[in-house]
Amino acid sequence: MACNRIEALEILLENPASINVKHSAKNLHLNIPRADTFLYHKGITFIMRSDELKRDKDLSYVYFIVKFCPDPAALIEALARYKEHEFFKSFRANLRKYLADVGKPGYKILRPFARRWVDEKKINREINEVFAPLLALVR
Repeated sequence: MACNRIEALEILLENPASINVKHSAKNLHLNIPRADTFLYHKGITFIMRSDELKRDKDLSYVYFIVKFCPDPAALIEALARYKEHEFFKSFRANLRKYLADVGKPGYKILRPFARRWVDEKKINREINEVFAPLLALVR
């Protein structure tokens, strides 16, 4: 059954980060996708979502990861390792299609999310500033 299939799941399984979590007096060792891997995956797959709300939510994940990352430069540097990856052309095309300039659909999608902490008149500039390093990577 493919109804709950995660597109490009193999990307999320590549090079996981390891964390330790204490739970009920036990230490659990977990492998999770790294931030750059999760961002790369979302950048490839958000466009594949058939439901617009889910697509918009996935694009907002990309925004939030880049916006609130403690070290955005390191994140972009880590993403650069995917330049030779088989899905990088899709990643590049999706970001350009949705975020290359203010007239692209990503701005309209992200405005309601950014409106919560950014003045209405500054939202487009905010989105542009957040995505500028990522778009520079995919040029």
